Amino acid sequence: MRDNLADCLVTLPMLMERASHPSLHFYFANFEGMRKKLFPLLVDAYQAWVKHDDLAPLQQAVQRGQQHWLQTGREMIAAARHVGAADVRLWKSGEGATL
Repeated sequence: MRDNLADCLVTLPMLMERASHPSLHFYFANFEGMRKKLFPLLVDAYQAWVKHDDLAPLQQAVQRGQQHWLQTGREMIAAARHVGAADVRLWKSGEGATL
């Protein structure tokens, strides 16, 4: 969650602003594991960009990710205050945990 938030707030906007296409391809070549599983929307947006040479879907996915991951982080912090840190690992493991 934290990595997806950081990528949506800093890394991806910077790469898109610089039009650093090789760096974007490198980023997505290494976008795997839990980050990828939690954020399939971003993978779909990347594939749309590659297919249509249009950054708009990727920009939209990043904007949605900024909102989603920031809200999720806030909710996790609030949950940790109420239920304890050990229980937060189990928090929101079902519906709505991915974007």
